[in-house]
Amino acid sequence: MKTILRTVLTAIIVPLLMGCNGNDKSGGQKPDAFADSTFVYMKNARKAQNKGNFDLATDLYKKCIASVKMPSDTALVDTLEKTAVGAIVQLMNTYQSKGEPEACVECFDSIDANLPPFIAKYCKRTFYATMAYALSRTEELTRSVELADRVLTMDTRGESPYDLFIDYTYCGSVYYSESSRQTEAKECFKKGMEMAELCGNPSGAQYLVSSLAMMYRREGEINESISLFEKSVSLAKSKGDLLGEANSYNSMVELLLFWGLADLANSYADKAMEAIADTTKFTDNPMVRGQVYIYKGLVMKDMGKRDSAMLYLRKASDCIASLPYNSGLVDIELTMGEMLIASADKDSVAMGKALLDNVAANATERNKGIAQYRLARYEMARGNTAVAESLLDSVYDLSQRMPMTLCVSGAYEMGLNHYLEKGDNAKAVKFAKAYMEEMNDTENRITVSRLTDVMVSHFMENKEMKMELEKTRIRQRGIILIVVSVAVILLLIALSVIAIIRLRLTRVRKRLADERLQQLTKELEKTYVSLEKERENNSQLKKEMDEMMHEMTPPEEVKLLEHDFKHKGTPSDFYRHFNKVYPFFLKNLHSQVPGMGTRMETFCMLLVLNQTAVEISELLNIEIKSVNMMKYRLRQKLNLKGDETVEDYIKSLTRRMPESV
Repeated sequence: MKTILRTVLTAIIVPLLMGCNGNDKSGGQKPDAFADSTFVYMKNARKAQNKGNFDLATDLYKKCIASVKMPSDTALVDTLEKTAVGAIVQLMNTYQSKGEPEACVECFDSIDANLPPFIAKYCKRTFYATMAYALSRTEELTRSVELADRVLTMDTRGESPYDLFIDYTYCGSVYYSESSRQTEAKECFKKGMEMAELCGNPSGAQYLVSSLAMMYRREGEINESISLFEKSVSLAKSKGDLLGEANSYNSMVELLLFWGLADLANSYADKAMEAIADTTKFTDNPMVRGQVYIYKGLVMKDMGKRDSAMLYLRKASDCIASLPYNSGLVDIELTMGEMLIASADKDSVAMGKALLDNVAANATERNKGIAQYRLARYEMARGNTAVAESLLDSVYDLSQRMPMTLCVSGAYEMGLNHYLEKGDNAKAVKFAKAYMEEMNDTENRITVSRLTDVMVSHFMENKEMKMELEKTRIRQRGIILIVVSVAVILLLIALSVIAIIRLRLTRVRKRLADERLQQLTKELEKTYVSLEKERENNSQLKKEMDEMMHEMTPPEEVKLLEHDFKHKGTPSDFYRHFNKVYPFFLKNLHSQVPGMGTRMETFCMLLVLNQTAVEISELLNIEIKSVNMMKYRLRQKLNLKGDETVEDYIKSLTRRMPESV
């Protein structure tokens, strides 16, 4: 997918930068004879380009540029300037359509060596901006950035909004490919959008909107990114640009797959397919059509629909069969190879292995690493340890040749675990270092700027330049870097050993704690059973004691108590006899209702003796309603529930031991 995005950038920009000068009519008078041939070259070149005859088109565009001279009639300057700019831009576009970026740079170098005076005076800035973009499509990124810096220092006086649109768009695209120049890229894209609006170029505005959206994506600003992609779709629809619409949907699909939203990505993949379905309206572009099918295949793969994924990938293969291998076919073979080697069918497995072998032999360094890692997993799963080790070592060697860590997700972790298990400490240390670099890079991309896969791929493909830079840095650091690296490796090993020891100690402590917890749990269960038995014994003893107390009540005392009621003995005799019969009652009563008066106390004693309300009213010489009121107040003081009577509770106090209350 990472190579796809770079290809998509080229596919988007090739047809878009035609804008305001899309009409090649010269207009006005042409007293200079050379002007006729210039306009004819331009007209015929455009016809050849539109018909797909790219070789003829490039030849005619070069003749058009070479034929432009300083006119004797100044009224021709504007028309010739537009024609020259159009020829420069379309010459580059045609080379990109042919898939020959290196040949494009060679052509521009030859023009620059003998730059026509007219171009040097009127469209020099645009010529070098276009050349800078052409360089960015090759391995010469440093030269491309330097040339873009030079362009932005040139005088802009006399340049039309369309010329400025081209300048800012191409320079922004150059900076977009260099991670350290993203601020400048964003500024150029925004200025380019202003110029596109001034010159009425919706195609150019759409391309810049898409570019800004991808920048927001890499910065993790998902809402802004989606909003801009949707704006890009709207711009394409407003002018009936099905090619631009398909490209915008492709970008949306890639964004949603990046965030793991396969179902939503599928809806946009379907919209992209709808955009290219009507061949009467869609100007067929094999690269764009192929990318639509590739993205649909990737969506189907992520959704687990293997057969559908294979169908769309085969369609994509048919579309881009004539394009360079790394312009999409490599992504098809990587995806199909991965799915086929996971098949249970021997023929499918063999075909998948062959596809991955082809990628490992012919792709760019990064895709080689991915293919080798997938083959290593395949061989390791089948017990071919030696072959798997060779492939893992090859991935590591690739990473060492690259100017930054070659992020092949899972490869370094797999190598580290394998060599640790094998006991090969030397190789384990190497893979541990690469794995940590990969993790640091991943963390930075997620938490700092969420660098997109297309940028990582682009850096990988510029390996030679970055290798030289890295070698220069290593030579400058010399012994200090070696010492620091060794120290870091030793520290990593020490930390790993400490971590392993701590992990083992933690496991031992946890096991001992679990055993102790089980022992305490058993002891607690035994203690609980013992307490339950103790409680039952206490209840039984209390019951027996109450019965004994009741049985020990002297019958003669009961008779005396009855005598007090019948013959109305003195109150002191009543209290004395009552206490002999119920020795714990009054103590229990006062503990329940502290500060109880004598009358209420007597009332409670009469309740114990089963006296009715009428009898109590006579004995206490009060009205019956007063007896009921006393019972109500007593209920409140005792805080009794609704289903418990005052009489039962009062009688229960005669059977309680004072200590239990």
